[in-house]
Amino acid sequence: MNRKLKVGDIVYGTVSGIQKYGIFVDLDYGKQGLIHISESKNGYVKNLHKIANIGDRVRVMIIDINEYNQKISLSLRVLEQKSKNFASLNKKRRSNNTLDNKKHFFTDHRLNIGFSTIKKSLPRWIEDGKSLMKHSFKK
Repeated sequence: MNRKLKVGDIVYGTVSGIQKYGIFVDLDYGKQGLIHISESKNGYVKNLHKIANIGDRVRVMIIDINEYNQKISLSLRVLEQKSKNFASLNKKRRSNNTLDNKKHFFTDHRLNIGFSTIKKSLPRWIEDGKSLMKHSFKK
C-alpha cells in the first residue's frame, strides 16, 4: 500500500529495532519511522526495552516528516496524552516544518533552516563588530 502520509496521521507498524535513542518502526505503508526516546512516553525513560520489543505492533502518530530526506518522526507519547489534543501541537507548527520559527539542531539548506557555515556567517559578524566599535567610540 503506497498511501501519502502526513503529519497528524495515526498509523500502525511493527517494531523493527531498538537503540538507546529510539525505537525504529516499519510502518504498514512500506516506510520506516523513528520514535525518539523523548516521544516514547511521558517522564524519564531509562530503558526502551520496557516500552516495546522487536516484533511488537504499535499504534503511533506521525509528528514530523522531513520532506528533504523523507525521515518520519513518530510518537507514542502524543497518543498517551488524552487531555492534550493534536491541535495544540499543530498551532505551534509553522511553514517549512519549523516550530515557532526557531532554529533546530539540524540543518536543511533547502528549507533555509538550521545553522549557517562559519564562512557564510563571518562577514555579518565582522560588520556587527565594526558597528559596535563605532558606537562605543562615539560616546
